[in-house]
Amino acid sequence: MTQFDPILTEVIKTELTAVAEEMGITMKRTARSLGAKEGSDFSTALVDADGQLIAQGLTIGIHLGYIMGVMPWVLEKFGDQLNPGDVIVSNDPYGGVSHFPDIVLVMPIFWKKELVCYSAIVEHHTDIGGRFPGGMGIACAEVYEEGVRIPGVKLYSRGELNEDLVNMLAANVRVPEDLRGDLDAQAAACRRGAKGLEDLLDRHGFARFVECNVQLRRYSEHAMRACIRGIPNGTYEYIDRFEDDGIGGDGVELRLAIVVEDGTARVDFAGTDPQVPSAVNVPFNLTRACVYVAFRSILENDVPANAGLVSPITVLAPQGCVVNPSFPGAVGARGMMMWRIIDMVFAA
Repeated sequence: MTQFDPILTEVIKTELTAVAEEMGITMKRTARSLGAKEGSDFSTALVDADGQLIAQGLTIGIHLGYIMGVMPWVLEKFGDQLNPGDVIVSNDPYGGVSHFPDIVLVMPIFWKKELVCYSAIVEHHTDIGGRFPGGMGIACAEVYEEGVRIPGVKLYSRGELNEDLVNMLAANVRVPEDLRGDLDAQAAACRRGAKGLEDLLDRHGFARFVECNVQLRRYSEHAMRACIRGIPNGTYEYIDRFEDDGIGGDGVELRLAIVVEDGTARVDFAGTDPQVPSAVNVPFNLTRACVYVAFRSILENDVPANAGLVSPITVLAPQGCVVNPSFPGAVGARGMMMWRIIDMVFAA
């Protein structure tokens, strides 16, 4: 494409969103667990070959940009060792995921024998084994207590299910039927995303697809920068105190400084207390997602969710603090702290 085509770009934007939405519909209609069928605690996304977000389904807002944070681990571990029909599975909170109950599936998408994109879905599973049912017991001190850790392995290889892996996982959870059924539904959602993207490429070609995604990314970045420019340059600080560490210990101090400068925002948690010996610690990728969703909430609704949307925002947190814990700190009950992060961004 030699020049910007606004109509084609709008068409592809809508088609990408539709594909991500169809992934979510597939998940909801084929899932086994009540949480997925009724609560829709999952998110779907399409990312490009470099792991950059190009579309996200309209499910859980807190997952904005979340799957994009998983992709560096997938790309580093598997590189060019992926084939058509492969599906990667992980739930590692120290590999870009949130906590053990959140299991992410990532499927490479090939078009004309070239890897062009990935479809991905993360879903909160009913149980993941461990000391407490549900995998969110606050009294855990290390991730070893919280359940089965899946460090990014192939659930499917060239379309063949790794039955041994599924059997091992099912043997370690309290509701194996939910786990098996929801993994099947997640894989079906990934396949639906792959088929939808392949059809899109058949209609428009790869070159036009790439160029339109460049334009969409620029549009989202421009929208976010314009939004941030509406905030006067300066440093906005907020200090909060989480009531206690969940196991009777002292409160946890959270510090936040947002530096706004010419359409960019640097969100820094320097000074926040160290991680605690309970499961309220928040993995850094989720901390970033919380910041992103707070900024996204003040934007126009029609701005597409892609990598450009979050590129003007930098999130920093000291390694080993409660919002960027070091391995093997427990993180299963991170939900209580993550909502506080969003509140702090608004307060600042």
